[in-house]
Amino acid sequence: SLDTDKVSQASTVITARKLLYGSSLPSSDPELIAGLIDDATTLTASDRMRIFSQNSAALFNPQA
Repeated sequence: SLDTDKVSQASTVITARKLLYGSSLPSSDPELIAGLIDDATTLTASDRMRIFSQNSAALFNPQA
C-alpha cells in the first residue's frame, strides 16, 4: 500500500542519497507518488530535490 510512512522509513534507513523517484506507471498516478514524497515529514527540501532529480541525474550521467 502507498503511504508517507514508508517513504519516511526508507529515507531514514537508506538515506535520500539512495532513493529515486519512480512514477509507478501504469499502475499508479505519478502525482500520487510525487505527493507521497512531498508529504513525507522526515524529508528536507534538499532531500526532495535529490529524490526527484539529482540522484537520477548522477546515476544516468555520472560524468556531470
